[in-house]
Amino acid sequence: MATLEKIRSKSGLLLVVIGVALFAFIIGDFLNSSGAITQNTTVAKVGDVEIDVQDFQNRVELISNNQNANGENKQDGAELRQTELDNMISEALFNNKAEELGIDVTSEELGYAILGDKNNGIKPLSYMQQVANSYGFQSMEQFYDVVVNSSSYQIPQDQAAQIENAWINLENNVESQLKYTKFSNLFTRALTANKLDTKSLYDENGTNYEIAFVKKNTNVPNDSIVISNGEIQKLWNEKKNEYRLPEQTRRICYINKEIRPSSDDIAKGQKIVEDAIIALRNNPDVDGLAGNSDVTVTRFTSVKNDIQNTEVKNFVDSAKINSVKLISNINNEYLVTKLLGKSQQVDSMQISFVAYQGTVAQRDSILAELNKGVSVDSIATTPGVQAAQKDIWVRLVGTQMDNTIKEKLLSNKDGKFFLADTASNAQFFQIYKVQERKAPVSVVDYATVSYEVLPSATTISKLNEELNAFIQSHNTADAFTAEEARKNNFILSNTKITASTALVGNIKESHPAISWAMKADKGAVSSIFPIGLNKSLLAVAVIDIYDDYTPAYDPATSATLEHELRNSKNADKIIAELDGKASDLNGYATLMNTTID
Repeated sequence: MATLEKIRSKSGLLLVVIGVALFAFIIGDFLNSSGAITQNTTVAKVGDVEIDVQDFQNRVELISNNQNANGENKQDGAELRQTELDNMISEALFNNKAEELGIDVTSEELGYAILGDKNNGIKPLSYMQQVANSYGFQSMEQFYDVVVNSSSYQIPQDQAAQIENAWINLENNVESQLKYTKFSNLFTRALTANKLDTKSLYDENGTNYEIAFVKKNTNVPNDSIVISNGEIQKLWNEKKNEYRLPEQTRRICYINKEIRPSSDDIAKGQKIVEDAIIALRNNPDVDGLAGNSDVTVTRFTSVKNDIQNTEVKNFVDSAKINSVKLISNINNEYLVTKLLGKSQQVDSMQISFVAYQGTVAQRDSILAELNKGVSVDSIATTPGVQAAQKDIWVRLVGTQMDNTIKEKLLSNKDGKFFLADTASNAQFFQIYKVQERKAPVSVVDYATVSYEVLPSATTISKLNEELNAFIQSHNTADAFTAEEARKNNFILSNTKITASTALVGNIKESHPAISWAMKADKGAVSSIFPIGLNKSLLAVAVIDIYDDYTPAYDPATSATLEHELRNSKNADKIIAELDGKASDLNGYATLMNTTID
């Protein structure tokens, strides 16, 4: 109840926290470059909330790595840093307010949200199964078990660390979600309608009306209506506050010339791929491409049905061993596949596992106890046992499981616990038992050869020379026009930017051009900005600078005001033409050449 009273007493402040969008927070070139800050370690401060530069950089790196791991198009660096800084400021402000209001999430609540509690009928959050599947796990229970018992799954240390970080990130996200839910529930319940509100709402909705009407669209071409600049300015004066600017805005135009391979580049690339196919066909395995740095060769051992590329799957399913095929050529990106082998293998089995560190005699005692029927759960409490797991499903094909252990799992069929490592001088022992194995499935060994045709140095140099020549001969914004650009096979675009703008026209890695344009004089034309690794060439001109308001003569503003004025004049003209010409709706419907609604 005390928390509820706090919320009611500070509802105005909370509305600000909830409803006001945080200002776009740019720290100059820091957001564009990763920006090493050597002295001050605070990257942003709002009130008492400080964002540490190391925390900020770790957050950006985590998001970037997740995008890469999920195969997403990586977000532009400057845009990503700005977005995450805004998010961190918002989160810090909210966490401070939640702490002030006594809102917290217990470890028990967090566990229920992620894993649920089957014994007490508590279900986890609805999307948890989807989260588990996205990381390749059958359930959240398995996800958690891999985190705490990674050694029993034969997962390399670096991968285990990644999985653990993913779990920690999940916990943080779910904790934030639960806090927001609690806050929202408390805040929503604090806003209640009194009797006057209730009566007013009833009175407003207590009576229904049915109306009939005819209409005519005023948004139609009418060449007889002329709008002067003075009329546009007058309407702008009336609406001036609608065009107030929160920060200085600059209108720019730009040419973004994509760097594409020339016809010569494409022909040379095609020859490289053709030679690679011949080498694959004429040599065993992928020996024919040994030392070939032009193409990328990748080998796979995979369950046939797990192959994601449909064309590759169809090829390896029907092809003969050592067959080679050009699978695809999409936007000058080639994919060639060679089938190296086919087999039937057990891919999945259910096992029990115990990892023990100690003497050989103690190990043999544990092994004997297990084979007498002592449960894995009981053995788990024995001193020296590092990990123990029963009835877990593991995959054998396409994983990094040790080949020796894999072979022993496949060859052991007596249903008893056995040693994976029998070295008498070992200190760490792994004990397994095969509980159940799935039927053999089709497994294929194949290699892919990928090659992307990239623009040559000659092609890039030529495009640079062409754009630079245009800049030199059109070195003012007045000369930097769409018509002149077309004459030189360029396309000119327009946009508006502020210091808070991350990109020029959504062009990734274009923030250096924003930095230049925000410092340049009106009418200035930039030099060439190379975008990405030979992705495109960008040149910018500053057309105008708006400080306090977007002026009436701004093209987009002027067009909007002119459209509004034209519609208004057209409406007045239509009203004047129809006024008094009919006495009922049928008459006006006839005059408007329409029907009654």
